[in-house]
Amino acid sequence: FAKIISGVAGLTAKVSPDGQKIIFSRSNLGQFGLYLYDVASQKTSALGINTLPEKCLWADNNILFCAVPRTIPTGLYPDNWYRGKITFVDDIWKISIAQQETKLLFPLKSNYDLVNLTLAPKRGWLYAINKPDNSIQSFSLPI
Repeated sequence: FAKIISGVAGLTAKVSPDGQKIIFSRSNLGQFGLYLYDVASQKTSALGINTLPEKCLWADNNILFCAVPRTIPTGLYPDNWYRGKITFVDDIWKISIAQQETKLLFPLKSNYDLVNLTLAPKRGWLYAINKPDNSIQSFSLPI
């Protein structure tokens, strides 16, 4: 084992399937941001969206799907969200690491705070759990 990321307030992370990229959140002054760490180059870059890794899914080594809060109230993150003191209203975004591109896929009409994103690529569906009521939500991916 080797320490890769340390000294980050509110650190939570998710590793890409090949183990070469890590998305992580960093808390700062009651807010948080999502960052990418490249293991080979040891470089960190901001991904341009503010969400938690727990709300993201690696579709492959260069594509992420993330539930992204529309607004983030000031709070102690990620603790206040884990404890249910804060609930988000999310939209679903696609992030292409290689192209450095973010794209809004689904501006959601209901108040969903989504976690546990799962992909059924052969069927073209993205699934998620709405954290407040544990209901399953499904989204048809554009082809």
